[in-house]
Amino acid sequence: PAYEQRLAQITVGKMFHTLTYGKGVMGSHAGQMTQRERWEVINYILQWRPEGADPGDGYAAADVKK
Repeated sequence: PAYEQRLAQITVGKMFHTLTYGKGVMGSHAGQMTQRERWEVINYILQWRPEGADPGDGYAAADVKK
């Protein structure tokens, strides 16, 4: 499925929250991944955020600390 529109709208805070606590059938990953690893996953995902996308959080892939 195409996630381009959804990816353009979701904030990094929401991504982090979802990885930490889970959502729907996806369980929490807090026990399997460190906080740093979760941010690394978010940074990886942000590479596919469409150009000019602004979900209101002001973050782009380069802004997420490594």
